[in-house]
Amino acid sequence: SASVCLKVETAVEAVEAAQKPNMPRRGVEILVDAGAFVQDRIADYSRAVAHMAAPDYWEKDTGHVMCVVCSSSLTDSVPDGAEGPDGQRRKHHCRACGKFVCWQCSEARRKVPSHGWLEDVRVCDNCNDKPDPL
Repeated sequence: SASVCLKVETAVEAVEAAQKPNMPRRGVEILVDAGAFVQDRIADYSRAVAHMAAPDYWEKDTGHVMCVVCSSSLTDSVPDGAEGPDGQRRKHHCRACGKFVCWQCSEARRKVPSHGWLEDVRVCDNCNDKPDPL
């Protein structure tokens, strides 16, 4: 099989090169796989950066914390979907308002562009009832 050597400098040129009739099918598959890989790494990086430090608008943990929606006592020591011996639930932050919420009151996922969350992220039931954009 003949190899095709292409010099590409931008993603647009790569796509245009892949559309040429002499581009081998395997080359196109490799290009598509590489694009998907890069896109996945960008998403991983975005999530990692977002979680490196708690955003300033997030409510601070002052010890005894309660869910802003249902007033359940919250903790870090129980897994999602479970309750502690005293009825505590897993503690989370709503990405829209920054308040503490339990897992049960924050099952909704939405984009929150006002705080830089461009992918669907955890929002509390109160914020989920608000119209877009958050």
